[in-house]
Amino acid sequence: MDDRRNHFAEMVALAAGIALVGYALAKAFSDQVGLDVSAGGRLLFSIVLCVGLIGYAAWNELTDGFLGMRALLPLALSTVWSGMWPAMQYWGTKSLYFPGLPIEQQDVEWWANGYTQWGGFAVLLIGGYAIAYYTWRAR
Repeated sequence: MDDRRNHFAEMVALAAGIALVGYALAKAFSDQVGLDVSAGGRLLFSIVLCVGLIGYAAWNELTDGFLGMRALLPLALSTVWSGMWPAMQYWGTKSLYFPGLPIEQQDVEWWANGYTQWGGFAVLLIGGYAIAYYTWRAR
């Protein structure tokens, strides 16, 4: 038997349902941590991605896979750090912030500026892989 129906409507409904659930989760998470939805959604997505990377690395460690903790932990931690950038800008604004205002032009604290963000990213990524390399060489 051949089923030649067009499944476009079902795919659109499924995509809309997934988007609605994702928005509801991002909105609830954003309300819990005191952020706007875009910053909270990015932070939540980076946390989920980090947990997924660490889980995959742990699974590879247990099954003698190719990418273990040493290979993926710096990447997972730098993913969370880069996901925190909009939240750090939101929390670190010095002046009054009104929703809808572009947050990129606001005055922020020293720990929320771009130098600190990129510096922390470099320390986590390059430093993490340097530590992984030196521990691999010491074995």
